[in-house]
Amino acid sequence: MSDYKFLNAVGNISDEYLLEALSYRERKKMVKYFSKAAAAILLAIIITGLSLNVFMPIYARNLPFVGNAFAFIQDRLHTGGAYSNYAFKIGDKVTDNGITMTMSEAYCDGVNLYVSFVIESETAFDTWTTDEYIKSQLNYDGTMYIESSEGRKPLNDSGLTGLEGKFTDAFTFVGVKSFSLSGAVFPDKFMLDMKINSVSLITGKADTEYVKGDWHFAPSINVNSGDVVTYEINKEAKGHTIDKIVVTPIYVTIYTSYPDIYGDTTSYEVRTYTDGYADEDISSQGEYGRTSGITQIPRIRVNNDLHIYVVDSPTLGEDGLACGTQKVSEENAIVSADITIDK
Repeated sequence: MSDYKFLNAVGNISDEYLLEALSYRERKKMVKYFSKAAAAILLAIIITGLSLNVFMPIYARNLPFVGNAFAFIQDRLHTGGAYSNYAFKIGDKVTDNGITMTMSEAYCDGVNLYVSFVIESETAFDTWTTDEYIKSQLNYDGTMYIESSEGRKPLNDSGLTGLEGKFTDAFTFVGVKSFSLSGAVFPDKFMLDMKINSVSLITGKADTEYVKGDWHFAPSINVNSGDVVTYEINKEAKGHTIDKIVVTPIYVTIYTSYPDIYGDTTSYEVRTYTDGYADEDISSQGEYGRTSGITQIPRIRVNNDLHIYVVDSPTLGEDGLACGTQKVSEENAIVSADITIDK
């Protein structure tokens, strides 16, 4: 059984993509000045384009994001991270039912697989619903597998619901999704088999309208394990063990194991703290089974020192659960570990 908890953080918007981040109202306030010569050249291009009928549809005007989606969104995600430094371009495109999906790039560090998408709609996303919707996510439904010499394995759709990213305008969403093998390591080379059969806005209502279609992607992926460091911990107490920590450019992943005493609940917690933030549990998300678990923290949230505490939630009581400071966690830890992470 999985249990997820999330933090919210706002990344900085780079100057390179500032124009795309402007709202419609802000764009209307902007005025561009052209010289007469520039205006004449522009007019000539328009006339030529109309005569040759070579202009792209309006909804496709953001195609320059393809191959650069990670660079656009990485500073806007709650996870942050240097995706674009390690990813490779895919560029596979599928259109169905008025929706064009382009798998822009992929990056697999051996622990997680990150895939970026550019999703374009022929009709404005605002027309899909009359309700308020989350502007940083776009939901989808489908199946995800990898195929390799080790066989076919299902992927765990981890993190926030759907794609995390940004609506760049009324017709285009640029986002990323992370996947895992539930703690297992990815093979060095594999084929991603991803089929999406619907896409929808996230409004908080169960009856949200969605668009059905058939978008199938099957690119070959090579693992890029550059700058991935594993710290073997193996600290144990009362059957609870902090096994190891894997540090990638995107996430710090903590692997833990514990005795089969919780059943289908997640009564134990992994709490994490970093230097300078003793009163804040920086754990972001986790996946916990009957006897093992993984806890993930965005790499940008971890400073030099990382402090890990495994606590049994029921023993803390309601006040203890509400107070997640490092002092409380340290005093009630079943097992703990301190580690300095190399920059």
